[in-house]
Amino acid sequence: MKRIDSRWRPYGIMALLSALITLFTLYYACGDGPLREALFASYFKSPLLLFMNFLPVFLLFVFLYALSGRLWVGFSVTGLLFFVLSVVQQFKLMYRDEPFVLPEILLFRESMLMKGNYHMSVLSSDVMTLIGLIAMIAISVFLFLWGRIPWIGRGRRRLLIGSILAMLFIFQGFRGPYFSPKVYARVGEKAPINIYNATETYMAKGLAYPFILSGRMMRGTPPEDYDKKLAAMLWKDIKDTSIPEDKKVHVVSVMLESFADFTDFDGIPIHRDVYNNFHAIQEEGIHGHLIADIFGGGTVNTERGFLTGFSGTSYASSAAMMTDTHSHVRYFTQNGYTAEALHPIYGWFYNRKNVNPRLGFDEYLSFDNYFQAVEEAAGDTDWGYTRDNHFFPEVEKRLNATAADGNYYFSYALTYQGHGPYADYNMADRKYVDKLEDQDPRDWAIFNNYLSNVAATDDALGDFVESLRENPAPVVLIFFGDHKPWLGEGDSGYKSMGINIDQSTLEGVLNYYTTPYVIWANDAAKAKLGVDFHGEGPDLSPFLLMKYLFETMGWPYDPMMAVQSSYLKNTTVLHPPYIRKDGEYQLLEGDDSLLEMVRQYRAMEYYRANDKVQK
Repeated sequence: MKRIDSRWRPYGIMALLSALITLFTLYYACGDGPLREALFASYFKSPLLLFMNFLPVFLLFVFLYALSGRLWVGFSVTGLLFFVLSVVQQFKLMYRDEPFVLPEILLFRESMLMKGNYHMSVLSSDVMTLIGLIAMIAISVFLFLWGRIPWIGRGRRRLLIGSILAMLFIFQGFRGPYFSPKVYARVGEKAPINIYNATETYMAKGLAYPFILSGRMMRGTPPEDYDKKLAAMLWKDIKDTSIPEDKKVHVVSVMLESFADFTDFDGIPIHRDVYNNFHAIQEEGIHGHLIADIFGGGTVNTERGFLTGFSGTSYASSAAMMTDTHSHVRYFTQNGYTAEALHPIYGWFYNRKNVNPRLGFDEYLSFDNYFQAVEEAAGDTDWGYTRDNHFFPEVEKRLNATAADGNYYFSYALTYQGHGPYADYNMADRKYVDKLEDQDPRDWAIFNNYLSNVAATDDALGDFVESLRENPAPVVLIFFGDHKPWLGEGDSGYKSMGINIDQSTLEGVLNYYTTPYVIWANDAAKAKLGVDFHGEGPDLSPFLLMKYLFETMGWPYDPMMAVQSSYLKNTTVLHPPYIRKDGEYQLLEGDDSLLEMVRQYRAMEYYRANDKVQK
């Protein structure tokens, strides 16, 4: 075969093949739901959208061609990367109703582990997948046979340097012109989508373009007109406080995996014993609704929002978590508390074994270094994790050991029982919910299996609270759900039960994201704090939950809470496009004063998240 010798022919070939790869990604960008046809058609109405999705594909192709001197290498590697991106996007939309974002690459190991719980087959997922793979292999073989002799010489070196400089200028570490907010706002048709649905907004931008832009999450996104010097100056005015010795109590926080109270919805024939203990504890304590930022997965976002006070999903996997990070945990340890995090599954999930110490925890106890031995001692090793009836006693055991040493204890305990997905055939020991008329048996089975885990958690939670009730040490317990559970592809379980999850309505948003929280205290803690811990609390965002806990206990704010109180006055929920201020939900868009309030807060938050911890 003749070597490609035309000066411009390789560029034409790369442009054409990059366009084909881009077209393939756009096919997957719109998912497989009812919006697919309208979204796919909308892409071709926007030349700017096509260009922004084409550009990274073409630049990578050119770089690899210049690096290797072989067109087939450039095409094969570029095609494979975007092929994988496209297929993963399809599965994320199918099973989690959320897009694939760049920081999730760092979670590859747990993604492969969780993949085994879903019925996934890449080649059988869509005919287009198989066609695309065959076409990619065929083109690679053709280019290999057509251009076996590698390109060498000064021109190749110039192209390599030029492509590197072009990428450095365009991307600039997620700060270049490619990441312009003005361009992002212009790209994508709004007509086919619900503009208040983050997933649909992402899908409306294509695939390669929003995926690369999601890389900004790894460092957090500075607000518009961010002034670092001003934020630093304002932070200097925030004073440290101390917990009064006569107000110190043990604080146990528990986040319950996928825990939600479905008795909130009318017409679902759940057997009440599923939630008996939970409802009894609710009545004894302060209870309310948590408005999570995630659905069906992404536990770490609720977790780190609660522990740090940083809002939304921008910081959970950001560069801020790669070094020692300011957090509420540090406030406890600075006040002499022993702080421990406990999670009965492997420590590498969400990189907790590295991140939790950076948040200030003295110990992180996971299945690897603690709970496997607990299961072996109990002779219950079949699950591969510690179930709640064994997990909660270990939390109290650690509390008692700390109290015996004369120290106060703060723990963050995250359960694993209840983690999805749930089988679409009945595996539960009995029926926890009656099947609705015309309900798909698979949807019923998924929900019934989910409720079997809820029932087990409810039993364990009841025993835990009874034990804490008799504990002579003053203990405040706060527990809450991390997110609503996944109940079938396309949210079929919710739809089969008639639950409104329409993201264009406030009711739908709240139904989709709400989980319960409860603050409970034993008599010793009530007496020491002078608080009865009874009543109904406000709707809260996860990042404001710790602040409300401190308010309930009558403790002084830590610095992050002080900023929240000052910059988000009378605000309990920040869940764009909604904010709950002065007890009412409002839309942010169209209210310049609210938008400016949030912008100023986000500037202070961004500075804190990226500020180095002084040791």
